Amino acid sequence: MRSMKRLISRTAIPVTMPESRLFLRAQYNQAALVLGSATPSLESRARAGKGVYQHLRLTQRANPLATIPEVQVIDFRDYIGQNETSNFTPPLLEAIQDRLAKKEQVVLMLNRRGYSSFVMCRECGTVDTCPNCDISLTLHMDTKTMNCHYCGFSKDIPQVCPNCKSRSIRYYGTGTQKAYDELEELFPQARILRMDVDTTRKKGSHQAFT
Repeated sequence: MRSMKRLISRTAIPVTMPESRLFLRAQYNQAALVLGSATPSLESRARAGKGVYQHLRLTQRANPLATIPEVQVIDFRDYIGQNETSNFTPPLLEAIQDRLAKKEQVVLMLNRRGYSSFVMCRECGTVDTCPNCDISLTLHMDTKTMNCHYCGFSKDIPQVCPNCKSRSIRYYGTGTQKAYDELEELFPQARILRMDVDTTRKKGSHQAFT
């Protein structure tokens, strides 16, 4: 079992047992419990440090010929005013174009659903929030709604600020929907697919990505 930080709901399918329950089950069945992760939970790391768990390190890769990919960190501030779009730097666009020219594939990872992360009034700074969770609502352009990704609350996109009644409302942040739209404009010759919870919600919808 992978010992990870608690980022995945335990109500999701398939359901996974908490570590404590697995530990008791292993004791009951006199079995060995192996927890493996590159990012263990704080509890597992502490137990390994105290000797409750035996700490084993993998010092070699499974394939000795494999090499770690080169990672280049790019500061967006270095390209202010140079970007054709607000979400992709010139080095990234060049790398994507290079792979497309070679008939290869590109995978872009973005951990934000929707179109924009939040909506804010430019006059008073009010952010549209969920009445149940008190967190900012995410703009979804496909449904023209503001959605809460925690409780499922949904409402229409506001046209005026609920606080000062100003119409100076702006969308901030970038989600997978916005990135997808911009990539289609930048690379019209490429087949671009967006894979997130919103596009794979229906049964069999993932087959479009094969």
